[in-house]
Amino acid sequence: MWPTERDTLRKKLPQVFTTLPLSTQGNLKTTEELSRILDSTRSHLVNQLEQSEAEKVRLAAQIQVWERRFHNNTLQSRDTNN
Repeated sequence: MWPTERDTLRKKLPQVFTTLPLSTQGNLKTTEELSRILDSTRSHLVNQLEQSEAEKVRLAAQIQVWERRFHNNTLQSRDTNN
């Protein structure tokens, strides 16, 4: 939807809203509230996923460092034993 269309619809919404029966108005408010909650929850979950991905990368790098150290120590042990 284009910004101008969206703005036009937002201007018309209060007029249309007042002509609806009260039960429908309540449903629209509930739907709007649920939509906001859903957006907020989605944002929170995306943030958690991004943090988890960053932690995964950090841990993978740390494992590589430990593996390198282990490999180097193993080589040094062999050299000193020979």
